Amino acid sequence: MRMSGESVLKYVPNIKVNYKLVACYWHDILSVADWCDFEDAAKRLPVLCVTIGWLIYDTAETVVITNEINTIRSKVVDQVGNTTSIPKGCIVKMKTLRTKI
Repeated sequence: MRMSGESVLKYVPNIKVNYKLVACYWHDILSVADWCDFEDAAKRLPVLCVTIGWLIYDTAETVVITNEINTIRSKVVDQVGNTTSIPKGCIVKMKTLRTKI
């Protein structure tokens, strides 16, 4: 049986999330294994990546962002999945999208 969007929302509990939802723009390494001229190699720049998720860890050196949260024991987030650890030196910009869901 297929439920409509409204029916599904009736079963979603109020979940307390103590983390900011962010968009993190960061530079990643670009590595290419082919042979090329020096001029072509000089044009290969790091790539700009965007990670969107909950900011769960933030220090002077690193941020950790998770894309998935879980509430197995209560209505408070107690597990995360699909995490990305980004060195602060790679971050170009980080924007808060929202603080509550």
